[in-house]
Amino acid sequence: MNRDESSRQFPKCMPNGWVPPVPAWSALAPHDGQLIVAYYGVQSAHGADAREVGEFRDWLLDALRHAGDAVHSEYAAYTDAQGYHTWLCISYWLDEARHAHWEASLVHQDYWLSDVRLSSSVGVFREILTIPADRFEALQSDTQERVGAAHVCPVLHGPIREHNYWGVTRDRIAASGYDQMASDSAGLTFDALEGGTLGRRVRVQIPSNLAVIRSGQAYGDLQGQEKDIYFGEIEPALRAGMDFLSDHPLETGCFSCRLLRETDASGLPLSRSFGLAHFTSLSHLEDWARNHPTHLRIFNSFVAMATKLGGDLKLRLWHEVAVLPAHGQIFEYINCHPDTGLLAQAKPNLFSSSQDSGVQA
Repeated sequence: MNRDESSRQFPKCMPNGWVPPVPAWSALAPHDGQLIVAYYGVQSAHGADAREVGEFRDWLLDALRHAGDAVHSEYAAYTDAQGYHTWLCISYWLDEARHAHWEASLVHQDYWLSDVRLSSSVGVFREILTIPADRFEALQSDTQERVGAAHVCPVLHGPIREHNYWGVTRDRIAASGYDQMASDSAGLTFDALEGGTLGRRVRVQIPSNLAVIRSGQAYGDLQGQEKDIYFGEIEPALRAGMDFLSDHPLETGCFSCRLLRETDASGLPLSRSFGLAHFTSLSHLEDWARNHPTHLRIFNSFVAMATKLGGDLKLRLWHEVAVLPAHGQIFEYINCHPDTGLLAQAKPNLFSSSQDSGVQA
């Protein structure tokens, strides 16, 4: 890594003399900048072909073209445990002014603030992360194609040593040198005092140091034995791990976990997928990764495949991790069912200034 670590107060987790068994490359954001990652989603009980899903997609893509100035966008879909189809657009900005211009644009405001959103047959939401550069890291298993934040981060550094040992995610986050980024033990709260979330505009407040991981795999080039192993062993292990995190929030400290299939802008599926999870803290994420059988099954399945195939793999892996300050984050759900995203684990804020059923001014 090429960050200046002369002021590091806490030692790295890297073993002495460490040499990674496989290469990896790290994407670095500008030192003093911020990365903005916006997840805009629509959910429908009537499936992917519902008219309102298409209308949301048309609005969002048109708005991004004319006022968004996002550096890069990707798309994905999944069906949640309640049977709602959800389609997501993930957009990236490095320039705060351009992102602010997007949010303030009429094409955005006229749609997002309209009361029509509260009575629609679909729910919409936005989860907007404002990430200081020193609280973010992204990793790729190769340099063939940049993925996610690597499209907007100007430096792709590597091969790096900070790879493939326990605690390595923390080592790649620059702030870990002087901040342990511990949870402040506060839970999630939302600003509706009573009642449900359907027909309401609700924002969730997060605690300091919420950890967000987006971890993906591209499997379109797999053939023969590697393809058989991936779909016969690794993919089922991955799905079981994501299901466990989703179903056991108290045990794992994972507030939300989704496994999504990437799509193109029109919603057609691609040969790529990713898990998106929100943990109470980086320590909770590390504990699951290092100790829990569901993650160890994923990890060991991959190691066994790499060993068996001699490292000649077509499977491409990547991830990005952020540890968020509490301020500057937006998790807003409009007319969404109560198990959507962070809503599922949020509790009413008894001190909320919103006395109008959670509707934002």
